[in-house]
Amino acid sequence: MKQVIILSIIFASSLFAQKVPILDWVQVYDGPIHGIDMVNDMKLKGDRINIIGRSQGADSSADLCVLQYNTAGDSLNVIRYISKQNSWEEGYSIMIDDESNFYLSGIASFGEISSFAIFQKYSQSGQLIWHKDLFNMNEKYSSGEKVILDELGNPIFGYISYQDNSINFKKYSSSGDSIWHVSVNNDSFFCNLSSMSIDEEGNLLVALSKQYDCGNDVPCSEVEIIKIDQNLDTIIKKSFSDFESMSAKYDNAGDIVLMLYAYNDTSKIIKLSPLGNTIWEYNIISNSDLVLRDFDIDIKNIHFFTAN
Repeated sequence: MKQVIILSIIFASSLFAQKVPILDWVQVYDGPIHGIDMVNDMKLKGDRINIIGRSQGADSSADLCVLQYNTAGDSLNVIRYISKQNSWEEGYSIMIDDESNFYLSGIASFGEISSFAIFQKYSQSGQLIWHKDLFNMNEKYSSGEKVILDELGNPIFGYISYQDNSINFKKYSSSGDSIWHVSVNNDSFFCNLSSMSIDEEGNLLVALSKQYDCGNDVPCSEVEIIKIDQNLDTIIKKSFSDFESMSAKYDNAGDIVLMLYAYNDTSKIIKLSPLGNTIWEYNIISNSDLVLRDFDIDIKNIHFFTAN
């Protein structure tokens, strides 16, 4: 069996000592039938931790599952969403607003063979406030990949429609009213929505990892960066061949930081201007399979990267 394991690591420091990580607590979630439980995303807001993924339910199918803990490690709630018995549901991304409501994106099969993208909003206590899905729109083989919040707390959902091979972004108000929808054509046979972010001016930034059939034994890979402004105009569309994207984010000056990885053991960090011009590049070539995994930027605009 596979279980969800949650670790809390705190940092103790003194004036004369380096910060030392200390394991504070461990929580293990083992679902109702002790089956497969998997995590896809986690967000921390205040003293509340929200974890999203899937958990094998009473009918042995996968249920969308949200686990809520406080920062002391106490279990607060377990939320399960089931579209229909013997269906597959799974949550991929979660965000928490300033009122501790949370939004999620994922998939549900509604008793069908194919899956459909779903978007939901819940209260802090786990009550479903509203639900959107592509089942009634007949968007078969769609997947809700990401959710982010703009400066006003409105959710933007990113989903892939495998039926027409498009990448889509839908923005709703916090009450669930549709605001806009943008669709981007996809010319690859496989595409993954690697990351989504938005700046204070409402400019949407997405990173797509694509694969093409180029006649070789293995497919060719490419990363595409797209920036869509608040008027829904595409102002950047830039590709990087032979790379896969781990993440793309805005820094505190409005520039774009892109983290890339290639199978030839080359990791690359690129900074782009708001219009997509290259400001600098930093290459990491390793014989020990060093792979960049994630990064973040602090309030002083210092960039922190992690790798393994």
